Amino acid sequence: MFLTNKSLNFLAELAANNDRGWFNDNKSRYESDVKKPFIELISKLIDELGEPITYKESIFRINRDTRFSPDKTPYKTHLSAVVSRFGTKNKAYPGLYIHLDAEKLMIGGGAYFLEKIPLLNVRNAIMNDHENFKSIINNKNFFAHFDGLHESEKNKVLPSEMKDFLKIEPLIANKQFFVMKNYPSERVLQNDIVEFMVAHSKALNPLNQFLRDCF
Repeated sequence: MFLTNKSLNFLAELAANNDRGWFNDNKSRYESDVKKPFIELISKLIDELGEPITYKESIFRINRDTRFSPDKTPYKTHLSAVVSRFGTKNKAYPGLYIHLDAEKLMIGGGAYFLEKIPLLNVRNAIMNDHENFKSIINNKNFFAHFDGLHESEKNKVLPSEMKDFLKIEPLIANKQFFVMKNYPSERVLQNDIVEFMVAHSKALNPLNQFLRDCF
């Protein structure tokens, strides 16, 4: 076991007391009950997946960047990490995303932050290798773990050469190609949590590889 009920309790209390004074008063709890076990969990996950990164490159900071946000609360009320080749240095690169707050555990991946050229490449790949794309997103193991692609914002205007194909594959209008599955936060407390996350990563790998080839 990595994270415990103490970890979830801290996140719940942080959500109700999101200020530096409270956090500083409870920093020792954060270090022992939250930060350390989350590092251990992500480190083990990285080892199991064989990604060439460290936990420092994978885990997002709990401090919020409030410079351009009207919300000035200083801390995130969740833990998060991305296990991929580039980790947090390139959030656009497809990998496995982990998010934990007091209420839910989220496991996801794929491509959420797609800039113009990678998005165009993904759409061309769907057109040129449509059977492979369909086999990936309709795979039983993929559906068993993620319930299919997440609903995405769509482009209303597509390049002219893609307009006819839109009738064949509406997903080509997507701006994102990602998955996200929610579980109760208590799922992270079970002894098989690493194996559980690895199973999701394996189910996601074909989609991630399809998308990575477009970067």
